[in-house]
Amino acid sequence: MKTTLFSSRSFGRIFLGAALLLPVFTSCNKDNPTGGGGSAPQPPYFSKGKYLVLNNGNWGSNDASLGRWEDAGKTYYPGAFFGINKQHLGDLGQDILVYGHKLYIAVSGSKKIFVTDPQLKLIRQIDPDNGQPRHLESCKGKVYVTLYEGYLAEIDTTTFQLRKVAVGDNPEGFAILGGKAYVANSGGMNYPDYGNTVSVVDLENFQVEKTLTVHDNPVGVWALGEKLFILSNGNYDYGHPDNYKAPKLQIYDGSSLSDSGFSDVSMCAQYGDMLYILKDAYGPDGAAVIKYSADEGGQGTFFPPTAKILGAYSLSVTKDYLWLGTSNYKDPGEMQVWTREGQDFYASFGTQGLNPQKVVELPE
Repeated sequence: MKTTLFSSRSFGRIFLGAALLLPVFTSCNKDNPTGGGGSAPQPPYFSKGKYLVLNNGNWGSNDASLGRWEDAGKTYYPGAFFGINKQHLGDLGQDILVYGHKLYIAVSGSKKIFVTDPQLKLIRQIDPDNGQPRHLESCKGKVYVTLYEGYLAEIDTTTFQLRKVAVGDNPEGFAILGGKAYVANSGGMNYPDYGNTVSVVDLENFQVEKTLTVHDNPVGVWALGEKLFILSNGNYDYGHPDNYKAPKLQIYDGSSLSDSGFSDVSMCAQYGDMLYILKDAYGPDGAAVIKYSADEGGQGTFFPPTAKILGAYSLSVTKDYLWLGTSNYKDPGEMQVWTREGQDFYASFGTQGLNPQKVVELPE
């Protein structure tokens, strides 16, 4: 199971027929993410809490950070990575992945991937060929990461060796389904001529098999059942209605592309066979979250009608909770926690870091 989140706020906006015989896909979402050995105990202050909160920080400020949250006591412990390793994460904490009793932390601006044990003790620092790591996924003993310079990289989780394949310009989020990686090529550095392709990479021979044409500025892909959901941010040209291209969430069924019917989509997060779709993150009336099931389709609005969520920056989902990070881009962010099943507000806390980016749950 996975949760996936896109954020490209560091680079700009700041920069998700029944009669047809569809191909049968298998997804690495079902991979067991917690296999492997244990690790030595660490000081309790930094080890408390099984939820990790990654703060993106600010461009060029080297202030990415990682804290831990204890749900039983609703207590947040900031600076956990520094407390264990006596070093800072660096510039722009972009993504975090739990796989094989290891953590992988992508720090985009500093061009590093940190590998730690569950207590955050550093095991390895990977320098991905001077590339800026963006989004992380795992499958069958490998970890995959997009590099903003135009590559998908594969990390061997035993040797930590890398191999790369060229995809499109400025790749962001991707999903793995049926032995293939579907990589969103944003073209984010080519403003105003954003990219509009998804590269399909065969993971066995590690070559691009084909390229899909999608809406402008694709940034995230999620595998749900036998379909792929592809979020594109459009062109942000709000001041010119004749030229403006709105965000769009599209569905690819293995043969054709269609519109999902959801408008004003800002970001998505996944847990198992449920996709959580955040709408209107930047509107004056606040954000709303829609649940979409692989089996049952749309499940209605997740947040109660009375909820008014302003400044939504990130969306994460774990087994018990939905996490909404908020930011005003200048002060430390806040994390709002909702129960995933009951849809009830549970807690909120300051992350003591700028731009809360993602939350993951550690294995028991």
